[in-house]
Amino acid sequence: MKKLIPVLLLALLGTACDDLQGTLSVQSPLTLKTKKETIVLQPGAVSAKLDLDEGDRELEIKVKNAAGKEKEAKLKIPAGMAIPKFSGTLDLKAAQTGQAFDLKGAIDTDVDEGPSIDTTESCSYTREVVRYRWVEVKDPRTGKIRRHRESYTEYETVYGTREVRYHNKHTTVTGKAEFIEPANGSLLATFNGSRSWSETIYEYQGRCW
Repeated sequence: MKKLIPVLLLALLGTACDDLQGTLSVQSPLTLKTKKETIVLQPGAVSAKLDLDEGDRELEIKVKNAAGKEKEAKLKIPAGMAIPKFSGTLDLKAAQTGQAFDLKGAIDTDVDEGPSIDTTESCSYTREVVRYRWVEVKDPRTGKIRRHRESYTEYETVYGTREVRYHNKHTTVTGKAEFIEPANGSLLATFNGSRSWSETIYEYQGRCW
């Protein structure tokens, strides 16, 4: 059995933008099984990321030691079990995941939307412009040079302003998880984390002039 001391990062990875970033607090040694070995996370608080991956129906746990060497363990998610992305709970048993612990998790989402704002903003668009030029062409029969005018198309960017109405939207997703000893129900570790982002929601966009 190999021990990693100290653990710098624990990540249950799927899509990076879905990561819940927070802290993993280990109370008792937490055992993880990888394809090649068994590793143990020792008690203490470490930076952590947690993500529920719907596509692969598994949780990938990656740990880095002080030397930066990465280790990976996976938790299988049973077919048919819902994977909450923004709200809900998850209850995984050791027999289902292939790991030595049960995992219980919960996720919740809070959305804050601001008032509508009417204003103008800079804008741009691309338009086609037909232009003309004189070209010289040598007549292959007579050898004479003839000049004629031909058209061609260019694309140019036009800058202007437009009227808009929008509001700001801020979303915060919070999650927590408990790693539990199956034999006696004792708590091995807890995770608390969150992710948040802001968006500008346009309700109206006028013509660019």
